[in-house]
Amino acid sequence: MTEPALTIGVQLSGLARAQAEVVARQLVSRGLSHSVHLEVLTETNPSTAVAHDDHIAENRAKIHHLHGLLLDGEVDVVVHRGFDLRGEIPEGLRLGAVVERTSPYDALIAPDDRCFDELEEGDRVGVVSLRSRGQLLHYRRDLDYELIRGDVSGWLTALIDGRIDALVAPAAALEHLRLQERVTEVFPPEMLLPAPGSGILLCLSREDDDLTRGRLRCLHSAAAAHEYTAECSVMEALGGAWEMPIGILAESVGADLALCGVATSADGQRYVREEHLTDGIDPCRAGSELAALLLDAGVLEVLGLPDTPQLEGDREDEDDAVWDEDFAGDVLDFANSIEELERDQGDCDD
Repeated sequence: MTEPALTIGVQLSGLARAQAEVVARQLVSRGLSHSVHLEVLTETNPSTAVAHDDHIAENRAKIHHLHGLLLDGEVDVVVHRGFDLRGEIPEGLRLGAVVERTSPYDALIAPDDRCFDELEEGDRVGVVSLRSRGQLLHYRRDLDYELIRGDVSGWLTALIDGRIDALVAPAAALEHLRLQERVTEVFPPEMLLPAPGSGILLCLSREDDDLTRGRLRCLHSAAAAHEYTAECSVMEALGGAWEMPIGILAESVGADLALCGVATSADGQRYVREEHLTDGIDPCRAGSELAALLLDAGVLEVLGLPDTPQLEGDREDEDDAVWDEDFAGDVLDFANSIEELERDQGDCDD
């Protein structure tokens, strides 16, 4: 009997489709007996649409719409960037896999194969986040940084049309669109720390859909899941300031977890950076400890934010950090979902 196809719901945007295709190719490469189908979904329901000049609210509305279609059974899976999901799993859905991480770093595209230090004073550099603009301003103030909103097509159009002289964008997005050959430099994290969840793709399915869950489980990467959980834990403890100029990166180093966090003021003049190495047993705790170090270093003042109740940055000495489970919130729920998933981890079901 022919096995039913696995249907992945995908937005119209080129990047979203490319990310879904990454997951589809990985499933197909495992030689499963069922087919994998991409269902390109209509745009956000007009009743929930928002003004197009509010890109954050528009993106959240599209994600909500995708989740509604998944819950209604129109598709079996939706794929999200780690930055978009933010460690939150909507009611009625569950985690199917955290896919093996691709490059979390940022990359430069510049004419004539120039690297960042070779750009000339006054060159217009397109950036796609406050995070990258703040950190690059801290590194080089002689360049003109222009914040570009929208999808990858808008980023590249600005470069092709000559509105900018160079582009800084997430390396994973460029790789998913097979544009890595145009990259002239990948920024080291010491210079430009990536956004939390960079290079992470997550698959969601319906809570009661055991067939799809079994089909996805071979895609799951425990290392990527633990890194992502730690990064979400930092953001949760800092009050969920995902749109602020904050870079967070967790990297597995053997059995340990190495975390780094950076925050800047909007103009790049104020800068704080903290690092934390801990065992990889509890990524929620690890992320919360890094957040405590950042708070003690004055991250809220740098960001221009009021005091947060999530954590206080007290520490006895520079190696101590505070952990308060009461404020872990959604991240603990997400960590529990990962534990449940990894108990059943194995080969993908046919």
